[in-house]
Amino acid sequence: MQTTKRTHRLPDLHDDSGAVTVEYAMLYLIAGAACGLVYMLITSDWLQEMITDLIKKAMQVP
Repeated sequence: MQTTKRTHRLPDLHDDSGAVTVEYAMLYLIAGAACGLVYMLITSDWLQEMITDLIKKAMQVP
């Protein structure tokens, strides 16, 4: 009886070559979400009014 030799390689369960790609993808996702949050805060009316009031109070002469 003749046995056949396997030519394909079984996947290595300890191979983490794609981990760096996933980490970069998560980093970009989190950075994009943070930029979106900062943009929403800067363009909000209440923050602009608060900064304007702060500047007006700072420029008033006592």
